[in-house]
Amino acid sequence: LESQEDIRDRHSRVLLTSIHCIVDTIETLQASDEEWSIEQEQVDVLISMMRKCNFGKRMMGSRSPRVRQAAYHCAGRLALNCRKVIIGCQNELKKYIVGSFKEKDSLCYKSIFEMVIVVNKEIKSMWEDLNPKDIFWPSFYRFLRMSCYGSETFSYLALMPLLSTMPTQVWRRSLDGGDSKWEVLLETLKNLLAGTKGNFTNDKVLRMAGQCI
Repeated sequence: LESQEDIRDRHSRVLLTSIHCIVDTIETLQASDEEWSIEQEQVDVLISMMRKCNFGKRMMGSRSPRVRQAAYHCAGRLALNCRKVIIGCQNELKKYIVGSFKEKDSLCYKSIFEMVIVVNKEIKSMWEDLNPKDIFWPSFYRFLRMSCYGSETFSYLALMPLLSTMPTQVWRRSLDGGDSKWEVLLETLKNLLAGTKGNFTNDKVLRMAGQCI
């Protein structure tokens, strides 16, 4: 008989394969035909599938870091190549995408940065009806304070592309009611510096943090 751990591992492998198949199929079609674009009927099927499987909760909230990483990657690629799908599911996905810096596994952060940056550029409505002071900044500051949960060699260089693509309304809401228009920047720098304290002997990490600052 299979143990519970074996069953979970097998289930995770099935989810991983399914997620990668979606992304690979779309990108293969695009690579083979530059004129190809997804039809509305196909968009509707993908939206229905993502809703029925509760993609945000079950995939982005999976116990398996590999599944979460694949889910972040999938959402980012769909936002780039088939944004109608993500727009159609944004009410279900927005708290998982915007709130993705709660993630604590370094494996996931390359995909998270790519996902959020693409969403910032392509689907600015993802931030609507969300208060960044509640859902984004606290977990983002903690991410910086915790040395990016071990992903700092990549994450420090991705910070500026992330912050520079955040929609105007996000900054407006973030600064609303604050004591200073520099409050968010100063808090970001404070937490970034706090996260480098344990890396004073790592020249590469310190150089990257310095470039970011």
